Order: sequence, then structure tokens, then C-alpha cells
Amino acid sequence: MSQTDSGLIVVSNFSRTARSLRASFDERFGEPLKASSKRFVWDYWNIPGQYTLLRAPLSSIFPAKASSQFLDELSAWSQDNLGMTTLSEPWVSCYVEGCEQRFHTDAAHGPWAFVYSLTPSIFFRKAQGGFTRIAKDFAASDISTPREEPDLFTDVDSAFNRLVVFDPRQVV
Repeated sequence: MSQTDSGLIVVSNFSRTARSLRASFDERFGEPLKASSKRFVWDYWNIPGQYTLLRAPLSSIFPAKASSQFLDELSAWSQDNLGMTTLSEPWVSCYVEGCEQRFHTDAAHGPWAFVYSLTPSIFFRKAQGGFTRIAKDFAASDISTPREEPDLFTDVDSAFNRLVVFDPRQVV
């Protein structure tokens, strides 16, 4: 686990269920030409100029046993490392060509924000984007210091089985 001064926490190799979760995702969605009612679970969320993505509750994408195991791991880790006693059900997001999230905060959703990636390395290397971008804290009153994009944001790669945790008031 690594943590930055801004409270950003990155945990590589987070879950023992990662391969099982990815395998069930691939089994369900891996053959785009194979029609199945199991594929029709996504909410196409489009708010022009802000969000374009596919989203669904965790339990509607993954089998109950895998979902439960992952939630147990996330809950135990959150209690041990963040002092959290409860979690709401996570949402799963899927980004395909043309999808995006523009800058926003997740402040209304609780004391911590989580991003967990099941993106295989081969896809990540081909993708444009595919990272979590978080605004860095800095003194806006310091007008004498020029700032460029790397000075303003931290980008965290969406590596397979990586958990990213941050203050939801931060701009992402």
C-alpha cells in the first residue's frame, strides 16, 4: 500500500477474487456477437459534457458468491485502514470507445471514494486514458509559481487488481 500526502491511497494486488471476477466478466461479455439476455444489464449514463459510460450495481454484473467475497475483502480492508464500519454497494463502470468522465467530485457519497480496476494489462496498454486523475492540493493564492498539468494532477494507472482510495471532495 502506498499513500501520498494528499491522502491518496493506492493498493496494488488488492483482492484475492480479482481473477475470478475478471473471468466471470469475460464469460458474460467476452463474445460480443453472442446474444444473451445476461448481457443486457448496463445503464447507459449520459450527461452531455460530463459523463458518458456504462454502469450497473456490482451484484447485477458478478455472481453472488464473487460479489460477496469482494465486498467482504473491501469491508475488512476499509475497517482496518480507514475506520469505516459500513459500505454501500459499489457500482461497476465500463468504458468503451467514446466514453468519459469529466472533472467532478464524489463528496455526496461518503467519507471515501474508491476506484477498483479489473482492466487487463493488455487493454490498459492500448487504451487512451484509462487512469484515475485526482487534483492535487496547492495554495491558489501563490500566483508567483507557474503550474503545468503535472503540477495540478496525480494520475493513477488503472492496473489490474488495483484499489485507489481518496477523499471524495477532491476533484477527479
